[in-house]
Amino acid sequence: MEGELRAFVPAHLSGFFEVCPSPRPERMGSRNGGPCLEVGVLTKVRLEKGKGVEIFIDGKKAEARTSSYVARSFLENAEEEFHLRVEHHLQVPMG
Repeated sequence: MEGELRAFVPAHLSGFFEVCPSPRPERMGSRNGGPCLEVGVLTKVRLEKGKGVEIFIDGKKAEARTSSYVARSFLENAEEEFHLRVEHHLQVPMG
């Protein structure tokens, strides 16, 4: 099995932001409101034969801990060994 998936996530400007604390980490979160933009981040994930994870942000190899965690979690549940190549293409500054 090999293939490629693409997803676009629009950028968002926060007009207000509120932390919603909780003693239980799984219940912690935030509330915010503001407009979504037409620009954002396009992510391509390519599944290939092989082993491991590679992540790139705008063409440069990156640690990207959150992306790495998610990719490795998927691979742990796979019945075969695969290599995942994740490419994030930013249309806005990260932060």
